[in-house]
Amino acid sequence: MGMSATSTPIQADEFGDFDSPVLKRLREAWDNFLEESCGPREVIRAINWAQQQVDQHINKLQRQVDSGVSNPLSQTFQTIARAFVEHLNALQLMRKEFRYPPGSPLYQNFFEQGYERAQEATNQMVQAHQNKLQNIQQKGWVNCPLCGTRNLRSDHQCAGCRKSVPEIVALLSSARAREHFTPSPSEQTELTQVYLRIRSAVLEWLCGKNTMDNLLGILDQVFQQLENHLVNLEEQFSRLQVGTSEGEASRVVLLQSQEAIESALYCLEELERAALQDPPRPGLVRLRLQELETVAKNTQKADSNS
Repeated sequence: MGMSATSTPIQADEFGDFDSPVLKRLREAWDNFLEESCGPREVIRAINWAQQQVDQHINKLQRQVDSGVSNPLSQTFQTIARAFVEHLNALQLMRKEFRYPPGSPLYQNFFEQGYERAQEATNQMVQAHQNKLQNIQQKGWVNCPLCGTRNLRSDHQCAGCRKSVPEIVALLSSARAREHFTPSPSEQTELTQVYLRIRSAVLEWLCGKNTMDNLLGILDQVFQQLENHLVNLEEQFSRLQVGTSEGEASRVVLLQSQEAIESALYCLEELERAALQDPPRPGLVRLRLQELETVAKNTQKADSNS
């Protein structure tokens, strides 16, 4: 926590965890509380400070998108944005620490659970940075989908199966893949339609024109629609001709469709979770809606490039 999209990754400890100023502040406040050198108020103050830091970073991410500095469609950006949202969820859990006495059956070590989630989110952010650096280092390489051999993009032939490397690169692109496998128009536009439907329902709920029950009913319908789509994709996977260039091309496109649907389901689950919080978190709902829009735009962009 406390990292921007351009920060240099810090070193992990012996357990593979990464630290940050916000985690340190929370940890120190909790240790002081356990040592009885401070009271609950100081812990809550540290949590409030941590939320201010996260809110500032989320606002910074939005400014970077608005100014064109950051690409909201990139995997790194989306991972970091989701990690900040997970930090907010973790802080919300920490706030419940002093709601029940330790002897109560409702008490569940809320602060420590929240801290673990915040630690996981920090690790995800750092890992996103490391993956980006690794992708930059490996962008000159391509793995052959037919034999798995790693080749330089500048090579003329695959060192394993002797397939033309330029053809392999083209095969791995969605544009070439869709020459062998073209989704139906309903598949190409499904996520866009889902986003527009959810956007309308959420905006009506936010302005009081729609009830929570109606919103949840629409979410349930969309969940079922997307889950049915995943079942259809599995059936298409089972019909692929394994070992052929056409089959491999189709597999690439099916995997892209599967990833997009699963990303949309994740966004919807977290949107529903934010709406059901007590009290509801409209800001988080809007952020989840923006993530869903990003998934839809990313899919639409891939379709237009085919």
